[in-house]
Amino acid sequence: MRTFRHSLRGLIKQPLFSGIVILTFALGIGANSAVFSVVNAVLLQPLPFRSPNEIVSVHLYDTREGAPSPSADSDAISYPDFVDLRAQNQVFASMAVYINRSLTLSDGATATHLQGEAVSAALFPLLGVQPVLGRAFLPG
Repeated sequence: MRTFRHSLRGLIKQPLFSGIVILTFALGIGANSAVFSVVNAVLLQPLPFRSPNEIVSVHLYDTREGAPSPSADSDAISYPDFVDLRAQNQVFASMAVYINRSLTLSDGATATHLQGEAVSAALFPLLGVQPVLGRAFLPG
C-alpha cells in the first residue's frame, strides 16, 4: 500500500508527465481496439449471407477491346443481356444483377449526393437476406 501511495504522490507532483502517460495509454488502447474491430468484422466474422461460399460474381469481358477500362461501369451488363444469360444458365441455382450508381436525392431546396445499387428482384432471395423494414422487391 505504501508503494501505491508513493506512486500516486509522484504522479500528482508531475501533472504534465501524468497527462502524457494517460494520453499515451488511451491512444494505444483506442488504436488497438479500432484495428481489432476492423479485423474482426472483415476477417473473423462470417459473411452475412446464406452459403457465402456458393456466391460468385460474373463479369463480362470483351476480348476485342483488350484490357477492361478502370471505370465503374466497364463491366456493366445490360438488363437484356442478363435476361439472355439467365435463360441460358445451366450452372447457377439463381442469378441476380446489380450495378453501382451515383444518385442525387433532393427535397427541392437541397440536394445530396449518394452512392447506391440498382439491383434485380432476385438479389435478396439469392443472398438469403430479408429487409429490416417492409418487404423485398417483387419480381416482374
